[in-house]
Amino acid sequence: MMKKFFILSVFSSLLMSCGLLFTTGNTPVNTLVLSDGTYLSTDEYNEITPFVIHDTNGTSYLFFSSDRSNSYDIYYSIINPDGTFEKPKILPLSINTSDLDELFPVVYMEGNYYKIAFLRISNNSTNILCAYSSDPLFSAPTFYNKLFSGNLTGLGLARTKSGVYPLLTVSKSSTQYFMSLSSDGFYLVFATNLLSACYSANEFSVPIQNGNSDLYIKAVKAGTKFQTAAELYSRITIITQIIIPLVTNYTLTNTVVISNTIPLDPYNSIFNDISPFVDTKDNFKVYFASDRYDGDSHKGDYDLYRFNIYTFTNLPATKNLITVDNTAPIINFGIITNGQTLYSGELPIFVNDNICNGYFIKLYAGTNINELAEQYYDSFFNSWTLYLYMNGQYLTIYCYAEDWFGNVSATNSIYIYDQGA
Repeated sequence: MMKKFFILSVFSSLLMSCGLLFTTGNTPVNTLVLSDGTYLSTDEYNEITPFVIHDTNGTSYLFFSSDRSNSYDIYYSIINPDGTFEKPKILPLSINTSDLDELFPVVYMEGNYYKIAFLRISNNSTNILCAYSSDPLFSAPTFYNKLFSGNLTGLGLARTKSGVYPLLTVSKSSTQYFMSLSSDGFYLVFATNLLSACYSANEFSVPIQNGNSDLYIKAVKAGTKFQTAAELYSRITIITQIIIPLVTNYTLTNTVVISNTIPLDPYNSIFNDISPFVDTKDNFKVYFASDRYDGDSHKGDYDLYRFNIYTFTNLPATKNLITVDNTAPIINFGIITNGQTLYSGELPIFVNDNICNGYFIKLYAGTNINELAEQYYDSFFNSWTLYLYMNGQYLTIYCYAEDWFGNVSATNSIYIYDQGA
């Protein structure tokens, strides 16, 4: 084997072992296969730190690091609808370097831009670099100032109700730092303490009745190995109403949030399974790197794999918290009516659902001139806003919504005259 082990001496905490999480017992662990039937991972090189993003145009990408070009560099592969992958390609040299190691790519959208954060190892130190671009493959990225360096052990993504943040692990501690990237620098927005120290973590929110739960998937140390573990932080809202009898039609509502932290038992692995990432789209898949070499010469020490996990309604620790939602959301346009003239160029769109709201709903809207596209939720106005630029035209607006449980609304439409600003 010609595997490159330089990273073991510099970043040894990453390349130990992480057990598998939430397997059904009969669910196979699958190697990643290209569309031509060959494997995505190489024979003699390492592939680690996978990360998946689903673009709003319908294209899905797998980002990962590999040492197939001497040092560790960041690559991407398009994920096909049938679950196969296209041949990996390297990101531009502005992202990668010829003699340093780039690891833990985290890619997400913010407005009309794609942002990437990753770790770069140099002279036994680790730095965070961040850039943004108008395309998901960062053909011409704009880098932020050098942001942060130190004893960094992992980088993930937090997808919370309040927003999307790179999630940084420092010094193998239990504290996770939520980061904000902007053109003038780098900010630590807030931090949270997990139940145990970890080497990297990803987080995403799950809707529950009267609240939400934040699920952390993390790499922890168990004996001499590393494995994947999880914990669930539930925020359940209890609303009490105080009626003031001397004031007509006035009710004071008091909201109390009850937090509950639940550890989920890790799955013990006999292999070195590292850098897990959970893709929450289409039945929830765990991507990870593993040294589960099967004895054939076509596989190397660290290759990429994936497997399905239970849905949250079947997990023992969460099934009693989550109410199964089979009701589709409903779309309305508030006080805007058919034939009305709009002067602001902005159309508010409201979505009602019995459990999900805002963060847990996707809204797609378009016109008879523009194709349907995913819209962004405005938490301040508690609505989606479709921005119209067709001054002096009659428009038919079409839109539909999908909630977190996969229920899709009927397509609703409204006919308006766009006067413009």
